[in-house]
Amino acid sequence: MEGDKAIVNNTRTACGKLRWTKQMEVLLIEIWQENIEELRGARKNVHIYMEMAQTLMEAGFDVSYKDVRTKIENLTKKYRQEKNKMGPSGGAPSSWQHYELVHSFLGAYRIHNMEQNIREEYFVELLDVGPDDREASTCSGSQRSGSTAPPAKRAKVDHKSELVEIARACCQVSFIVVLI
Repeated sequence: MEGDKAIVNNTRTACGKLRWTKQMEVLLIEIWQENIEELRGARKNVHIYMEMAQTLMEAGFDVSYKDVRTKIENLTKKYRQEKNKMGPSGGAPSSWQHYELVHSFLGAYRIHNMEQNIREEYFVELLDVGPDDREASTCSGSQRSGSTAPPAKRAKVDHKSELVEIARACCQVSFIVVLI
């Protein structure tokens, strides 16, 4: 193997799963960050995982594209778990060693930012209900006078209680800003 880096003989479990070292994880996360836009695109991602595995192999690690895909899925799941533990208000910081690095690029995506989603839903609702309709939208159907049409049904909201509390807090602040 003249001039080539020696392939590190990574240990695998009895069932064949790769045991990732911290060094391998950090390198994978850096490669993942470089490829995040392509991975989030509409196309299939196998070719991207293959390129990522090739980069890891060039660094001396014996990995397959399936190892890369599985590890990214597991890291994404771990990130979501840590984000949920912290709660929408930020809570205690995560003790997971890779949280900050993964958050630096995944945190910007809407799917991972629930507080932003709630605020956006509220603002859309405010825009849908004009200034003249705000008072009427808070009244029940029996309190409205001269209304012949049934009140419009609201979309079902299925959020956890913490998220509802944040939404209420955002609504109060946003409503004050809208009134000003």
